[in-house]
Amino acid sequence: MSEVSMPDDLQATIVQRYGLVLKHPRRIEHGDESVIWQALTQRGPIIIRLSPAWRSPERLTWIHQIMYGLHKTIPQVVIPLQARDGRTLFYYENQSVALFPYIAGTQFDRENPMLRHQAATFLARLHLALLRNTPDTLPFERDLLIGPPPLPTHSDSQALVDYELDRWNETLLQISPSLTKGLIHGDYYRRNLLAQGERLIALLDWDTLHCDFLMQEVAWSSWEFCKVLTGDNWHPDRVKAFVQSYREAGGPCPREEYVHFIPFIRWRLRKELRDHEMAIAQGLPGEPEYAARLLCAFERLRTIPIQLF
Repeated sequence: MSEVSMPDDLQATIVQRYGLVLKHPRRIEHGDESVIWQALTQRGPIIIRLSPAWRSPERLTWIHQIMYGLHKTIPQVVIPLQARDGRTLFYYENQSVALFPYIAGTQFDRENPMLRHQAATFLARLHLALLRNTPDTLPFERDLLIGPPPLPTHSDSQALVDYELDRWNETLLQISPSLTKGLIHGDYYRRNLLAQGERLIALLDWDTLHCDFLMQEVAWSSWEFCKVLTGDNWHPDRVKAFVQSYREAGGPCPREEYVHFIPFIRWRLRKELRDHEMAIAQGLPGEPEYAARLLCAFERLRTIPIQLF
């Protein structure tokens, strides 16, 4: 926990808009991009979340509306509190601020087989619910970036050149009408899941909700929940079990789409490696050990097949 004090004018705005008096607000060390505070109020503990300035308040408001629709049937979707005027966020120093109820839980343990099963079955339920909430006119956002706006482009290093993967992506875009598309959470991994015992109780951080291939989220989630602790390989038996649990729970991706399972993971690994190389090229500090593990995984998944069925 940090001892940084919450600005008085931010506290005053919360009192004015929500009628909540904050007691002992403290900044907590969570959130990859957001500033997060925890506080007690007369209505129980809450979380105050300040999104980065580049996040659109209009888009965040739309995401909150989707979350409210999902919460009716999936209570693990933690919805933002409404202010006195019915809105779910306000602007403070160029940042969107939203308040959420504090959920007491533990961070997801991917070494727990029951929790991995829960994560897979919950993802299936979530995808089915999101498909019902995807408007027909919603734009397809295959290139949505996870994180801040991109750095200037930088030529790939030789290690990232993969013409076969490039051809796969070109083919994917050509056959996209035949693949399952809809809203996906966009950041479905262990740090955004809370548990009590062996039960999932909350899915957090919906800022990257967007319309995409559902198989992309199935594949990347399988990687996130089934990789080894060093992050440079995965447990094939866990991957197979995760996919089986997702499908048995009614996951809407048909069997024939799993031919794209590994390419989706490798595409995402290469994207993260590209981001790292671009950061280094711009003189920003990198994470060489982390990047080396990603590169090892990128190469391993190129040559090591996995039998999902």
